[in-house]
Amino acid sequence: MRVVWRRAALAAVGAMLAGCASDGTHETAGCIPDASGRAAEVDWSAAQTVDVRIRHDDFSPIVIGLLRERPYVLRFSNGDDERHEFSAPDLFRTVVLDGIAVDGRSQPAGCYTRVAVPANGTAEVRFMPLLDGRYEFKDTDLFGMTYVDLGLSPETGQGFGVVQVR
Repeated sequence: MRVVWRRAALAAVGAMLAGCASDGTHETAGCIPDASGRAAEVDWSAAQTVDVRIRHDDFSPIVIGLLRERPYVLRFSNGDDERHEFSAPDLFRTVVLDGIAVDGRSQPAGCYTRVAVPANGTAEVRFMPLLDGRYEFKDTDLFGMTYVDLGLSPETGQGFGVVQVR
């Protein structure tokens, strides 16, 4: 009986960790169909920049207001001595993504759910929201490791906020 429980626990942990597979700068998920074609049609020179500061494990601002079908650059600056992550899977599933740069280095094309912002570093996300709605984001980095959300809430001290698209 003890071996069965141990195997079940190992299988559960393995499944949770598989959901975190990435190179540490991003995590992939489902994309908008033909996102690359749509990105090519956008005038990215007209993108509005929204600065987001991470300090003492908190995001500022915690409410980010955007308009659908308009291009944006979310520019994150991390003032802490540890890495943080902007995790917003529901938002990323509804945007046309043009690119992500971490500390000035372009990341591979793909469909993202989160972006890591290095300690005392920066990250930029160029995207255009397609659907209106309220999309929660949070920091899924805990002591330098990505955690799988097992019911951790804002009371844990992890940064969180909302992107409101109208």
